[in-house]
Amino acid sequence: MTDGVQSEVAAKENGLPLELRILELFHAGNLVVLGPTDVQKHTGVSKGTVSAKLKVLAQAGYLKPVGAGKYQPGGKLFSLAVGYLGLVMRQLDQVQRITIENLAGVREALEQLAGAFPTGDQT
Repeated sequence: MTDGVQSEVAAKENGLPLELRILELFHAGNLVVLGPTDVQKHTGVSKGTVSAKLKVLAQAGYLKPVGAGKYQPGGKLFSLAVGYLGLVMRQLDQVQRITIENLAGVREALEQLAGAFPTGDQT
């Protein structure tokens, strides 16, 4: 098997293209700046293939070159994250509205229930 074929096989072992596996390495719990050697250690893909993929991701705006052969998350990666967070916030707002509406119904039911029982103050 040639190096390119081996790289593709290794890259698809978990079902994700190599580019996505590389982007997954740039999470907050990891080093923010990575180079081909760092990525190669995590992916098992040849350094040449990794270097080429890093350049493609940088040209597309997902990574930003910093220093000699090092990369950090780029603007497009942040845009994706912000878009996803916006979606999550809209969903949380909807859950909050539904919860408030349900609690209002519970409050009304409790008030009606409380009114059904006389208190000890009535003489």
